[in-house]
Order: sequence, then structure tokens, then C-alpha cells
Amino acid sequence: MVTCYTFIYLGVEGDCVGIKARTDCRYMIFIFSSVHIGGMPSLPLRVTVIAMLILVLFSFSSQARSSEYILENHTFSYRVALGEGSAKIIDIINFRDSRWVAPASETPNYGYTEDTYWFKIKLPSSASLGLGRYYYIIDYPVLDSVKFFLVSNDEIESRYETGDTVPYAQRPVKSNKFVFPVDLDGTEKTIYLHLDTEGTLQLPAKLLSEEEYHQQEFAFYLMEGILAGVIGIMLFYNLSLWYVFRTPEYLYYVLYGISVLTVQLTMLGLSFQYIWPNATWWNNAIIPASMLSSVIFILLFTNVFLNVRVDRPNLSNTIRFCCIGLSLFTLTSFFMAYELAIKIAMLSVILCLILLLITVVGALRYSFESARLYLISWFGVIAGAVALVLTKFGIIPINVITANSWQIGTGIEIALLSFALSLKIKAVTDARISAEEDAKIANILNAKNLEQYKAIYNNSLEGLFKIDLVESAIIFNDSFAKMNGIEDMVDGSDDENFITQIMDRLKLGVCSIPVKNKHLRRDEEQVIHTTEDQDRWLAVKRRYLENGSGSIIAIEGTIVDITDRKLKEKAEFNLIEGLKTSDKIKNEFFSTISHELLTPLNGINGYLQLLKDQIKDNENLRGIECSSSDLLLMINRILNFSQLHAESLTIEPVEFTLGSILNPLKEKYCNSCQTKSLNFELMLEGPIPAILVGDARKIFQILDELLSNALKFTPAGSVGLSIKVLEEEPVSQDKPTGLSSVLFSVTDTGIGIDQEDRDKVFSLFSQADNSNTRRYGGVGLGLFLSKALCDMLGGELSLVSIPGEGSRFDFTIDLKIERIEAAVTDNDKPCLRQDDACLLVVEDNVVNQTIMRGILRSLGYQCRIAENGDVALAMLEQEKFHLIFMDCQMPVKDGFETTRIIRAKKGAKNNIPIIAVTANVMSGDRARCLSVGMNDFLQKPVKRDLIKGSINKWLRVGG
Repeated sequence: MVTCYTFIYLGVEGDCVGIKARTDCRYMIFIFSSVHIGGMPSLPLRVTVIAMLILVLFSFSSQARSSEYILENHTFSYRVALGEGSAKIIDIINFRDSRWVAPASETPNYGYTEDTYWFKIKLPSSASLGLGRYYYIIDYPVLDSVKFFLVSNDEIESRYETGDTVPYAQRPVKSNKFVFPVDLDGTEKTIYLHLDTEGTLQLPAKLLSEEEYHQQEFAFYLMEGILAGVIGIMLFYNLSLWYVFRTPEYLYYVLYGISVLTVQLTMLGLSFQYIWPNATWWNNAIIPASMLSSVIFILLFTNVFLNVRVDRPNLSNTIRFCCIGLSLFTLTSFFMAYELAIKIAMLSVILCLILLLITVVGALRYSFESARLYLISWFGVIAGAVALVLTKFGIIPINVITANSWQIGTGIEIALLSFALSLKIKAVTDARISAEEDAKIANILNAKNLEQYKAIYNNSLEGLFKIDLVESAIIFNDSFAKMNGIEDMVDGSDDENFITQIMDRLKLGVCSIPVKNKHLRRDEEQVIHTTEDQDRWLAVKRRYLENGSGSIIAIEGTIVDITDRKLKEKAEFNLIEGLKTSDKIKNEFFSTISHELLTPLNGINGYLQLLKDQIKDNENLRGIECSSSDLLLMINRILNFSQLHAESLTIEPVEFTLGSILNPLKEKYCNSCQTKSLNFELMLEGPIPAILVGDARKIFQILDELLSNALKFTPAGSVGLSIKVLEEEPVSQDKPTGLSSVLFSVTDTGIGIDQEDRDKVFSLFSQADNSNTRRYGGVGLGLFLSKALCDMLGGELSLVSIPGEGSRFDFTIDLKIERIEAAVTDNDKPCLRQDDACLLVVEDNVVNQTIMRGILRSLGYQCRIAENGDVALAMLEQEKFHLIFMDCQMPVKDGFETTRIIRAKKGAKNNIPIIAVTANVMSGDRARCLSVGMNDFLQKPVKRDLIKGSINKWLRVGG
């Protein structure tokens, strides 16, 4: 325990010692405070000091200023640029008035400049000032060189040479500022000044009477003494606390205060006057070095004081790197030019303020009382700096408060920082005391129930544990030891390696927890490897305990063996994965077998088309064609069903005409209805947009399924398909796309469906009556697929039916409308004679080669055949082709790779239209073909009309 009592009394009355002029001064300062080091610092000390400071300042501000003269209206300047040499004083005196320029501001300020300046100050007449001694004062003590000449009647009456590069003893008047005596005797006098400095060049000058000069000097030294004394007391007080507590924030605080005090005293010229009057080089070098060191120590202080190291380690690392860099700058600043060193120091101060603002704002999120007080302390420095700037610009009057506002603000900041330190120490002490009291209460309560608790604790089926991070100890029950395979370890062990092993095994590390989530409970399931070479699953629940300052001191929780549940889940997972694998194999099988089926089916349909050209109106051919269409419909059903089941079916919107859908349906069902002696009716109700955008393939499949179902359950009468546009948003010049709601209605005069059976007709593998399966065949897949495809396209499928009279299926879908511009583009293409057009068919199957050759020849086109991609590429180098029909799956080189190579060629050959002709009809096959550079897509088995339409689309062929 150290007790310090402080008593200060200062009284001045009557003639002030050492002051030539009589000054009426009455000041009294009385401080009585007690400081107890080892307990909490007393708040009255800080309150008393701050109150004393305010009272003294206001006593000074009330002094009258009656004899001060600011000479801005009498000052003129002349700039001597670098390299122009030095003008002599005799030449300067003889300058014409036109060569002198009035400064732009009341206080000349030229910033950092390599030029030197002459100033000419014409003193007011003796009549306005009075005779006697005056003092010309330059209130900027950091000028390197100041040469003063007092001229009367073109004769030099007195001259002085001083500056902070000249020993202090050579100054004409002993002051921290540059003060020159001027005796006014009635003659006209002019002052000439020659200024040169490495820092900012300023001339805040004034002329004072001898009495006013001594009054202001006394007030200045008294004020600076008080401020330095207050700061010194605070620094000594906190240095004592550091000696007692050994906490780094106190040391950083003291070093910061010393650095700031050094900057202030040096900038005011007091260090040069009293401490190192002959060390001219040191007087300049210490300013940037002290500024940089103050930045270093306030950053280090902030890093520790606001717990940045713990709460925000990344920001803490940034602060440390900044301090390392600034330390290097501080050491090298002694060897730099003063101008460069001071600029680096000022930039460091600005960057430091930004970094401190970021740090304090982050600390405020954690509601630290000391952080708020820390932020308030900086307002004193900022307010003082602003007041000083406003004084320099003449916005607010100069008095002892405003002239020393920066020093006052710094003193307030240091006092508040000291108070903030005290609050933090008090909070830590209170937290420790509170924790100790809580521990005592807990021990008393636990002692009463210890036996009962031990019984429950040891017999619990759950593993219970608690890890004390402060004492490095762990306690656990028998279940915990058994689950972890550590039955041989003693409960209450303090083996740090064992504790670390347990924490790593159960993933209890504190560092992995975000700060804002420390209060949350955490539940996890983990697998551990026990000493019995067995993997066991444990459900770990833990809670992190904190002390009053927010630091984690212990971890407690439970573990439950969930190995059996996990093994069951794993078995179920493996079963599900097996089923997924089985589904994948099944889908791949459906895709492969469908492709293999479509290849011969393409041959059948192709030869049928060729035979129909030779044999007209043959009923046998129509029967074969109907059976082929039914087989294709069944293959498409299998493909759609497998893709729906695998959730791999996607929407592929394309531009299409309604005729591309209706014409194949009309041809197919006219023949099918004719075979059953039924009528097929196709009706277009109203105008239909020419070009639509949608998934044409799926729309065709829906209508095909609905017509096939109608044909199957209609023994007599008719089957019909009608199309009608319900709503339409037409396209225009400003709107290139529109929207059309199209209604497709499939009607029949078949057996109809009962009301109670209508909901299940869209179910999978279901028909309205099981007897229909035996009578009409089918597995109940068509309407299910129609409904599923309709839902995928965003349409609506509904049913209206009367038993014994027939049914109507309404399929409504929204389709985009595209503005027709193709005709204009087509007219720009050169017209190609049909006889000159040469087409290339790339196909490995001989049957398909024969069919494509026959269809193209029947359409009047020449064609060449290539059995794989390599042959096709070779033929392209030798011959000119206008269009390519490309199979996708071929040996040697498939259609995809061949198309990529063609598109990569240079010249006109890379623009040949390529149309895919493939049995790959899975969802996404069309997009894959287009992505490699193919222009269009035809599905096998191919139709003559589709081939003709594709040729007309991509070639402009004339007669």
C-alpha cells in the first residue's frame, strides 16, 4: 500500500517576479487528493485536477488584451525560388514596391516549400502606437532560419539571426518564440525578414508593447506549466500503477503520454529553450520521431486495453504489423530529411486515427464501458485541434484557452484514458471478487448435497464430464470413461496431455467457437476410436462457462453412446444407395435398349416410306406402319417413364410450327382410324400463330398418348383433335415476343368413364376398369405420362366423360409467340439450284444409310455417305457440301467430336448447317447436340416430311 498526498499552492499578487511591467495577477490553485496504490485509484483526484484546470483557464480568458497589434495589413512578401541565389539585404531594401506582393491570407502560410522568402513589414506610425519599446514576435518556434533587419531611413538599425538551427543563446530575447526588440522613436521604420525552413513556412506574427508582451509571456508559461504538470502527475501516477500491477497497458499509456508531451514541448519551443538549447539537429529530428512513437504506443495501448488480441485477432495482427513498420520509420527518421520525415509522421497520425476508429467501433459492439470512455477521450484532442485551426483562420478570437486548445485537449485525453484504465481494473477486480463469492456459495451448497450428487453422478447412463481450463483438471463419471475406453484413468486427473487428448477427441476446442456464440450450447455427433480398436459414435452436448469478464473458464457436458443408432442408419443408407444404384442401372438399361430398338425401327419406317413411293394405297403397308407407330409410342413411354422416375426429364423449348406436330399425328391416326373403320377429325378453330416457342416434342407426346388412348377405347364412331387459341398477347414492333394460351382437345365416341373412376385414370398402371386391361390391352401408363408431362410444362389436363357416349380430354398450355423475321433473312441467302445441292450423310448403320439415301433422292437431292467422323472430315477437305445429316453415336469418331472439329475450322466450311439424326432421345440430348455446334435435331425414326422441312429451313433451294 502506497499513499500519496499532493498539495499545491500558487499565489501571485502585485509585482510579478521577473516581469518588467506591472501586472495585476491573482491566481490561486489548491489541490488536495489522496491516491491509494494497491487498491482502486480514487476518482476525486481526476475530478479535482480537471476542475482546477477549467477554473484556471477561465481566469486567464478574462484578461484584457489592450496592446496587441496584428500586422497583416502591413506585411508584404517576396519569393526567392530555388536556384536563384540569395539576395543581399541592401538589394532587398532598394526593391521597388511593385516587386512586393501582399500575402493571400492574414497569416502567411506557404506550406512545404524549397524556396526562401523575404518579408517587408511597414510599422505603423508612432502616433498610432506611441513611443517606446515594442516586441515583434513570430509565434512559430520551428522555423530553421530567421534573419531580422530593422531599417530606418534605408539604414539598418539592428539585425539578428536566429532559428531552431541556431543555438538558443544567440536569441536577442530569451523566449520559446522568436522575439525581436523594436524601439519606436518617431521615425518611420520597416522590418525585413528572411525565412528559410525545411518544414512548413508560416509567419504568425504580431507586435506587442513591452507591458503586453510580459503579461502574455507570464500567462503562457504559467499555462504550459500547469498543463505539463497535470500530464506529468497523471503519467507518474500510472507509472506507479504499472510498477504495482505490471500490466502492459499502463506502460504503453505512460510512453504514449511522454511522446505526446515531447511533441508539444518541442513544437512550442520549450524543449529547445530549457532541455537541449544547443542540440539544434536533435531539436528538428525529435519532432517526427516523437509523433511516430506516440502513434506506436497508442496503437499498442489500444490493442491491449480494448482486448483486441482476444476478440479480434486479425485486427490485432494488423495493429502489430503497423507498429513494426512505424518502429522502422521512427529509427530511420533521424537520418531522413526533415520534410520527408514530418510528412510520414503526419500521414501515420491520420492512418492511426482511422485504425483506432475501426477498433473502437468494433469494441463498442461488446458494450465495454471503458471503450466508450476511450472514444470520448479522443473528442478532447479533436476539439482542441479544431479550435486551434479556427483560431489560425481568425474565426474565433485568440485567448489563452484557444491558443492552447490542442494542449488542453491532449491533457483531457490523457486524464480520461487514465480514468478508463481505472474503470477496467475495477471491473476486473469486481469480477474476481464476484467469482470468488460465487465459488464460496457454490461450495457451501454443493457440500450439502455432495453424497446424493455423487450417487446420481456415478450411476448415470450418460457420460458426464467437466474440464476446468483454469486449473487444467478434468472430472468424469464411469460411463464417460467406458465410452472413451479410459477406465484406467483416475477421475479428477490434472494431466495436461490427457486433457488435451480428450478435448481433441471430442472437439471441445475453445478457439473454434466464434466470440458472439460463446454463450450458445453446442450439440454434435462424433465418431471416436477407442483403445479397443473400435469406432464408437457419441452424441456430445457441452456448455461453455464464463467468468465476469467474458473469458471461458470451464467446459461441461454429457455424451451418449449412439453407435447402435448410427449402425442402423448406415444400413438404411446403404440400402437406399443400393436402390439408387439399381435405379441408375435400370435407367441406363432403358436408355440403351431404347436406342437399340430405335435403330431397327428407323430401318422399318424408312423402308416403309420408300415402299409407299413404289406401292400406292396398300392396306398391308398401312398395317405395318400402324404397328411401327405403336411400337415407337411404347418405346417413348418407357423412356419418359424412366426419366420421370430418375427426375432427369427436362424442358427443351424450341421454335416450331403447329404443322410440325399436327401433320405427323394426322398421317398416323388417319391410317389407324381407317384400319378400325373410324373417322379422324382435325379442326383448327380460329387463327393460330405461325411460330410458337415451347417443348414441341413433349406436346407431341402428350397428344399422341391422348389420341392413342381415344383410339384404343373407341370401337365405333370418330376420334377428333381440335386446337383453339383462348387468349393471346400479340407481338408488335416494340414487343418482339407475346404469349398465347392454346387449348388442345381430344374427343372420342368411345365407352366413356364413370364419375368415380375419373380420378384414377391418371394414376400409374391404372385403368378405369380392370376388365379393360383384358379387353383393350395396355398397362395404364399413357394417361399417367400425359398428366406428368402436362404438369411439367405448366399446363392443365382435364377430363369430361359420359359413360357410353365418349370422352373429351382438354390440354391447355401457354406458349410464346415469336415475331416472324426469318423471311427477310432467307431472302438474303443466295438461291441454290436443287440439282447443285450436295448433301452429306454421316451414318455408320448400312440400313440407315440406304434409307437416308433413298429419302433424299426421292426429294431430288444428291447425297454422299460417310460411315464415321474421320471419313466425313476427309470428304469435307475434298468436296463441297451444302448440308450435313450427322448421326451421334458412331465408331472411330462420333458425331459430337466430328461437329466440334468442323466448327473449329477456318473459312466457310465451319458454317455448314449440321442436323443431328439420332436415336438418342433422352432428355438433354437435344441440348447436347446444339451445344457442340449442331444446328437442328431430328429423332429416329426419321420422316420424309421432317427431313424436307429441315432442308427447306437451312437451305434456300430454287428450281
